[in-house]
Amino acid sequence: MKLFINTTTENNFVALYDHEGQLILSLPLPSANSQTQELLGTIEKILLQCGSSKKELKHIFVNTEAVSYTGVRVGVTTANTLAMSLDIPISSLCDEVAPDRITQVVSGDNFIAPVPITYKNLPKITQSKTRI
Repeated sequence: MKLFINTTTENNFVALYDHEGQLILSLPLPSANSQTQELLGTIEKILLQCGSSKKELKHIFVNTEAVSYTGVRVGVTTANTLAMSLDIPISSLCDEVAPDRITQVVSGDNFIAPVPITYKNLPKITQSKTRI
């Protein structure tokens, strides 16, 4: 089984694929405001609905192309943590995708571990705030 995590677009989802890269099931993630709390639960839910477990995962894919700073961090951190704890490969995908359009990607075996976090724009977390 291969897991794909997308927390970087307006249509966030988690998808599960078989070993040949065919889509088995895709579940939407809730709004961006609650995806941090809901991502692991959604992963558990998709595995349960498919009669599978984390131990059956052989590869994790994560979308790293985004404008959303928090969305990238949530998805990449979760994917890296799962991949390292399960000792399985991880791959990044830098493209806005739909679950049924990434079959060619998840059928490959190339991987990077851990996946670095990349941003279209640098976060502005070190700029001082102006006072009124």
